[in-house]
Amino acid sequence: MKKIYITLLGLLTWGAVAAQPFKGDVTIICNAVEERGEVLYLDLDIHVNRLAMNKCQSWTIIPELAATPQDVKMFPAVLINGNNKRQIYERKRKYNSLLWQSRIPYQLVNVKKETDTVLRYVMEVPYEYWMDDASLIVRQILTSCAEGQQLFTVNVAKQVTLEPRIPYAVNPQVALIEPERELVKNRNIQAQAYLDFPVGRSIIVPDFRRNPEELGKIRETLDGVRNDPDVRITGMFIEGYASPEGSYALNTRLSTERAQALLNYVGDNFGIDKNIIRAAATPEDWDGLRILVEDSNIANREEILAIIDSDLDPDVKEARIKRFPSYRTMLNEMFPQLRRSDYRVDFTVKDYTVAEAAIVLDRDPSLLSHYELFALANTYEMGSPEFDRVYDVIFRQYPDDEISNINMATVMYMRGEYTGAKRRLEGITGNAEALNTMGAILLIEGDTEGAQSYFERARSLGSPNAEHNLGEVQLKRADDEKMERYRNR
Repeated sequence: MKKIYITLLGLLTWGAVAAQPFKGDVTIICNAVEERGEVLYLDLDIHVNRLAMNKCQSWTIIPELAATPQDVKMFPAVLINGNNKRQIYERKRKYNSLLWQSRIPYQLVNVKKETDTVLRYVMEVPYEYWMDDASLIVRQILTSCAEGQQLFTVNVAKQVTLEPRIPYAVNPQVALIEPERELVKNRNIQAQAYLDFPVGRSIIVPDFRRNPEELGKIRETLDGVRNDPDVRITGMFIEGYASPEGSYALNTRLSTERAQALLNYVGDNFGIDKNIIRAAATPEDWDGLRILVEDSNIANREEILAIIDSDLDPDVKEARIKRFPSYRTMLNEMFPQLRRSDYRVDFTVKDYTVAEAAIVLDRDPSLLSHYELFALANTYEMGSPEFDRVYDVIFRQYPDDEISNINMATVMYMRGEYTGAKRRLEGITGNAEALNTMGAILLIEGDTEGAQSYFERARSLGSPNAEHNLGEVQLKRADDEKMERYRNR
């Protein structure tokens, strides 16, 4: 720390007109005038020589910090007395005690002829922004034997030493939202079976063409659910589809009969109660055909799509499509994909404790509810690999759930993935924590105006963190102003 020395003898020689010349001196060493957090720290050493003044004189030393005539801070004075002045001072203090209490100096120094005096002057005062541009001066008032006074001002030419300006790191608070418990954990598995039927018939022949493989897939799906002790099958739904060739009336009959045939086969051979199985039919799968045509590069693709999208009778549509040479390709490559049975197995799952959920997470996370996954994640430290793993599962399992998306955005925010987090929050306007998290992102990005708007709305909707975050906005703005003054100094 650079030290600045002020010797008063030369100054007094310049300013003292009627005073007796001094035989010694008073030296002030400025050790520090600096910002320390929220305070201004002033550290002076005042050296008083034993011959600093004659016995009826006194010095009043007043440190002063000034930036403008309006921005001034005067520090408590140091009074240095000669012997006679000391006696006068003590007499006044004795007989005017109440008045004198308000005039007690920072320290009283009585000059002794035998020894020098060294006074350590240390002062802390609350820091104010104007002090960034302030300099320290020292005012000295010489009081003579006849009570005459002369004022001397020394510009120490030492500005306040500022702390290194590190921008304030905002610390907005966000919260995850606990999802509601599911009263009943309903789940389902959906799949397709491409069964082959003899022409014009609706009887399932187990060993016909690819039927052994397709029926095996249905059995495997049912066994996977039925053999899980945590699961109970509650129903099954089968929907039969037919391709558009042939008359619509014939296809209506075939698709209905074939769906019922599969229902009977499952009930008779796979141990599922027929009473919980339902069947329906879609006579001609024009929606499925449209997808196949659109994804192809067959000739006359646009004309065929226009016919499929029209309101024409199904049999008329088929007749018009037959006129195109590419109909043969559609008949051989596309129509077989439309002859299928879609099926869905419905079941319920038991509720899991947190300890059980940790095991099920590895086995089959689809069996866990949103609430159970949330509770499991909360057992891990936020941001830990285990925590992130559970939330990645939540994101996959519940991609369209509003609470999932808000929590997903909050976790992304904590990971620093601000762009992705904002995408998750788009369109969510009535949730307090969604607004609060969006405000936190904007605050981190430096948009204090936008952040304040979101935090105020979040507070009005009951977010417990919004009040703290509004305080962070004000701290950031104040710091921005301070940084700007620092840059312009």
